[in-house]
Amino acid sequence: MADKAVWYTPEFKRQMVELARTGRSPASLTKEVGPPSWTISRWLKQDSRGTYAEKRKLQKEREILSKAAAWFCHRRDALEALFGFVGANQATHSVRVICRVLEISRSGYYAWLQRPMSARARQDLWLTGRSKRFTAVRAAPLARR
Repeated sequence: MADKAVWYTPEFKRQMVELARTGRSPASLTKEVGPPSWTISRWLKQDSRGTYAEKRKLQKEREILSKAAAWFCHRRDALEALFGFVGANQATHSVRVICRVLEISRSGYYAWLQRPMSARARQDLWLTGRSKRFTAVRAAPLARR
């Protein structure tokens, strides 16, 4: 009859991984402590995958924050700038991740998307367009006679 399955605590698994990372082989740990070497090797693989995933997550968050810092240095209104940043970068990162990193609510972002533009914002947009047309006409070279 087969032996009963042995369950190891997460703390024990972490200790075995730490010992294996110090240079001790899974076979030597098997002789000293008891779990099979293939089990220790599996714990090592699982730990390295978790470390890799955590590293990628941190790199993604750092990238979002560096983009956000560049974005906000030119903006005056903080909340509008935050939501504008989320909208501008949702093609490269998910809205969920950006909102978590910037510590804003996703529901707030989606509510902001649904809000109509204020009268002041519409007027500013209209004036900006007019001034660009005026400077474009004024900057055109004069015709020669």
